[in-house]
Amino acid sequence: MRRRASWIILWGVVVALLAPAPASAQGGRRWIDLPDVSVTAAATLIRAADSTRVALVCTNTDAAVHVRDGGLTVTASRGAQLRAGASITMTTRAAVYMFSEGAAVTVACSEELQ
Repeated sequence: MRRRASWIILWGVVVALLAPAPASAQGGRRWIDLPDVSVTAAATLIRAADSTRVALVCTNTDAAVHVRDGGLTVTASRGAQLRAGASITMTTRAAVYMFSEGAAVTVACSEELQ
């Protein structure tokens, strides 16, 4: 009986070791506080593509003007809207651009890296 219990435990360890790792990111190793970015009525690069990025957290610090976030083709009517005073967490590793729907606004960001 003891031998059978040992084999069961050994089999469980082997199965655990061979199981695939989860596909989602497990979190980063460090946070980087980035300089504020002035976003205008043109596609403004917030952060370049980074294969080690886990998350990018940005806050629209303006009290009245909304911005749009997305790729290089973001415009006043294209991209996800980030309302005035709101924050967003993005888990993309691609370049992130923003576009102001009005006057220039300041966006504050932090980045989590692997």
